[in-house]
Amino acid sequence: MKKAGIRDVALHAGVSTATVSHVLNKTRYVSPETTALVMESIKALNYSPNEAGRSLKTGKKKLVGFITPDITNEYYSLIFDHLEKVVKEEGYHVVIANTKETVALELEHIVNLSSGIVDGIVLASTADDYQPIIKSIPDGYPLVCVDRSIPNCPFSSVTVSSYDSMYQGVTHLIKRGHSNIAFVGGIKRLSTVIERTEAYKAALRDAGLPVIPDHIQYLDTLEKGADGWKNYFTDPSNPCTAIVAINSMTATDIVLYQIENSAVLKKKMEILGWDEGHRNNFALKYMNYITQPAASVGKTAGKQIMELIKNPGQAIRQTILTSTFYPRIN
Repeated sequence: MKKAGIRDVALHAGVSTATVSHVLNKTRYVSPETTALVMESIKALNYSPNEAGRSLKTGKKKLVGFITPDITNEYYSLIFDHLEKVVKEEGYHVVIANTKETVALELEHIVNLSSGIVDGIVLASTADDYQPIIKSIPDGYPLVCVDRSIPNCPFSSVTVSSYDSMYQGVTHLIKRGHSNIAFVGGIKRLSTVIERTEAYKAALRDAGLPVIPDHIQYLDTLEKGADGWKNYFTDPSNPCTAIVAINSMTATDIVLYQIENSAVLKKKMEILGWDEGHRNNFALKYMNYITQPAASVGKTAGKQIMELIKNPGQAIRQTILTSTFYPRIN
C-alpha cells in the first residue's frame, strides 16, 4: 500500500498543502477548526512527515542535546525526563551525552553536537570557566545551562539556589544540640558545592561555632568516592555527631552504611541529606533533607531552549529556582 503524502492529507482534509505544512511546522496561524481537520486526516491516513527532507529544507534537525555530568544520578535523569516532555510537544527529540564530570569530554560533546547534529544544547556543566565553551560552539548557538552556574556566563540558564535551605538545615542540626558537624562535599570547583559549603560555614559562624577545616572533606561523588567519610563513624577521636552530605547519592550511602554496620558502630550520626528525585526513597525517613525542583528545572530549560531555537537573537534569561529544607519527623 502506498504511503500517504502531504497532498493526500490536504485532499482528505479539504485544504491546501500549504495549510497542512503550516499546521505541521507551526509557521503560520491556522484556525483551531482547520487544525483539527488536518490532524484528523493525518491520523486517518497514518501520515508521517519526511523528517530527513524537512531537515534539508529548513535546516532544523528537530533534535536537542542534553549534556549531563553523571547519567547515573537520578536528579539529572528527572531533569532529562521533563526536558524531553517539553521539547516533544514541539516535535523535537533529545540526544543525551555523559561527561563523567570531565571538562575535556564536555567540550568534545559540545563541539560534536553543535556541528549540525542538534539545533540547541541544554548543558549541566562541570566547568568553572565559560571561555572554552564559547570557543567550542558557533556564535549565537542556542545553549541553556542548567543546575550549575558558571561565573559571568553569557548564556541563558536555569539554576537552583540551595544556600537558604542548606543554612536552615545546618541551623536545625545546631538547635538539636550538635556542635561538631561534618561536611562531605563534592568536586570543589562546582558552583553547587561552593554555595552549599559557604552556607554550611555561615550557619556555624552565626551560631558562634568555629569552622573546623578537618570537619570538611571534598570527595569525588562519582562511583564509590564517598567511601572517604567513613572515618567519621569509625575514628573514636572524631568528635562529629552530625554529617552534612553534598547530594542524595552520598547521603544514601551514609544511611546504608549506618544501617548495615549498626551493630559495630560506636556512634550514630544525624544526617542532613538530599531528595534529588528518589521516588519513595527509603533513605529519606532516616535523615533531614533538602529537596530539589528537578521537574521545574527540566520544564523551564525545555521552554528556554525551544525559544532560543525559534528566536536565536533573543535576550539572555537567567532563571533561579530554590530548594526546600525538610526536618526529619520521627
